Amino acid sequence: MSDMHFREPNQVKWQGSRPGHNGTQVLESGTANNATVVLYTVPATEILYLCGFTFVSWTTIFSSDGYLQIYDDGALLWRELAQGAAGINQAMSMAHGYWPPIEVRADYTINLVSTANTTICFACINGWAE
Repeated sequence: MSDMHFREPNQVKWQGSRPGHNGTQVLESGTANNATVVLYTVPATEILYLCGFTFVSWTTIFSSDGYLQIYDDGALLWRELAQGAAGINQAMSMAHGYWPPIEVRADYTINLVSTANTTICFACINGWAE
């Protein structure tokens, strides 16, 4: 077994091919059913470095879709971080990583949206804010 050393116990400050930073680790998740759920709002003085997400949608009958999106003060910036299929009876999941990370500016929000009570969505995002 190798002897591993990290700058801090939870590895927020990565070494090697990953950046060292002075940020706060972000790992948020939520579930939506015919609702919009705010997973994370970037603090006013920080930037979120979004490293990836996991998205799962359970569609039990013919219904609308669910998705992850980034909003700025009510204006949609980027809808399709992940999107479930519309109008078919299926379940789907995806995981995606960004390297380099996506920079999400202060006061932006990452939302999980389900547009029908028959579409249940789960999402988890990870990254760091500094």
